[in-house]
Amino acid sequence: MKVIDVNCDLGESYGSFKIGNDALVFPFITSCNIACGQHGGDPVTTEQTIQNAIKYGVQVGAHPSYPDLAGFGRRKMQLSADELKSIVKSQIAIIDGLARSYGTKLKYVKPHGALYNSLADDADEAAAFVSAIGAYDNSLAIMGLPHSELEKAARSANINFIKEGFIDRRYQTGGRLQARSEAGAVLENVDDMIQQFEDLVTKRQVKTNSGHMINMQIDSLCIHGDNPKAAALLTALHEKAKKLGVTIQKFDL
Repeated sequence: MKVIDVNCDLGESYGSFKIGNDALVFPFITSCNIACGQHGGDPVTTEQTIQNAIKYGVQVGAHPSYPDLAGFGRRKMQLSADELKSIVKSQIAIIDGLARSYGTKLKYVKPHGALYNSLADDADEAAAFVSAIGAYDNSLAIMGLPHSELEKAARSANINFIKEGFIDRRYQTGGRLQARSEAGAVLENVDDMIQQFEDLVTKRQVKTNSGHMINMQIDSLCIHGDNPKAAALLTALHEKAKKLGVTIQKFDL
């Protein structure tokens, strides 16, 4: 039986700025990555997101970023290892504390945006990030790109690593995500996204921006909640999963 987790970045609305399609997305996913206030999210939004996660039986993850609210966490920042550790731990603590207040538990951590991309290739930064997780709670898993420096650092520290793939992003030949600044980096056609879902889950492969297929072993698939076609995509995805005999459920930690 083929089994896959489906995750989504949620809780990113901030004050009067509404981001994403959280209410529409929740019924279709099994894990959620909740913004921690540094790229999006505010206390009210965070609490509401945790409550919805409990309502729909969705696994809770923290989604820390560089402290870049104005840039939505998509700008690279140069931070010392100690700075990064403190910033990451403080963000995790927000989600962890509020989750506990509602009787649920934080299960994993997924970096956001520019931090996510940087941790894939910067060994020193990846080591600092993993050190922060281990110091806070080494039972937490880390989610990120397969074959990345982050995966290496997590495995070296004996921390569970969740290999993540993307349904709505284009890949480069080396297995990294194409930069959002480049045309075609975000898939816009639902049929293309469903085909990528099928390739990743049934073939363990993905088509790159050069048109070549590369191997990609994953444990969880991400759909971005701010994708305007998220609800339509997830409806089609569940229908496709049934036809393929794929079970959508939480990853096993």
